Amino acid sequence: MSFNRGAVWLADYMEVGEKRVLVVSPDFLNRALTSVVVARITAIERERRLPTFVRLRSNDIPELREPSYVITHDLTTLPKGIFRRFLGELPPQRLLEIDDALRVALDL
Repeated sequence: MSFNRGAVWLADYMEVGEKRVLVVSPDFLNRALTSVVVARITAIERERRLPTFVRLRSNDIPELREPSYVITHDLTTLPKGIFRRFLGELPPQRLLEIDDALRVALDL
């Protein structure tokens, strides 16, 4: 299984069901620990003016099938055991946009 930074997964949040998430923790931690840091992905269409939202293009992760946004200010740590289905990996250019948005979200 790929828990590399930039991997998009379907994770089973027990209280709310399956949610799409993006792994944002660094690979050296992802290999060493039993949990990973993720940013939630939403497909809910509404105005997204904050610089902490990154729009995913339809060809970034074809499995998403709809316009989606990574919410870089909505981070959580999840155990690897709740990840259900690997959906793909973001292209390097989109990861650079994620990096920029994370810097804004974390005030780095």
